[in-house]
Amino acid sequence: MKLLFVSVGYDLNLGSIILIVAGVVTFRIATILPGNIGLTESISGFIAIASGSTFENGFVGMAVDRIIQTIWIFLLGIFFLFYFKNKILDS
Repeated sequence: MKLLFVSVGYDLNLGSIILIVAGVVTFRIATILPGNIGLTESISGFIAIASGSTFENGFVGMAVDRIIQTIWIFLLGIFFLFYFKNKILDS
């Protein structure tokens, strides 16, 4: 996560990143919304404010993380869709 925040130009201290990750992981367990729509980004933004940074610093890092996850799920999903389709048709 530290590398993710730095790569998009937001340098948070390690303590803030640990709080963000702990808060987001804790909230993901208790959520009722599918995929934590915007909630993880909001939580990380508020934790960034509480740790002395800006809301934007926490929000952008988690938003980029969500985008990266979506791209990987999409790419791997297409690959495995064809893979398992061929496996089913071959049997």
